[in-house]
Amino acid sequence: MCEPYNHFMTPHQFFRDTFDLDFRLYADAFIYVTTGVLTLDIFKFDEWLHEKFGDYENEGDSLLSILVKHYGQEVADYVHKLATDFAEKPLQEHHD
Repeated sequence: MCEPYNHFMTPHQFFRDTFDLDFRLYADAFIYVTTGVLTLDIFKFDEWLHEKFGDYENEGDSLLSILVKHYGQEVADYVHKLATDFAEKPLQEHHD
């Protein structure tokens, strides 16, 4: 199991400590290059989860529920935040 989630962790530290992954491989390069906002490419990450846990949707689980089951609620919440923070900000905030 990973160290308890620390709100001061960077996405890079979080991915390394929690999943033993390099966050750069799962960052959304397009969003980062066009806006400078570091965001998780949820599709790439979902592929990794499928390699690790199989076709969990067929078992009635979702990406977030599989994270809760194997890593805990805080990890699932942080992954959700990394994947959705960009979309939840008004457009003008991305260009300031």
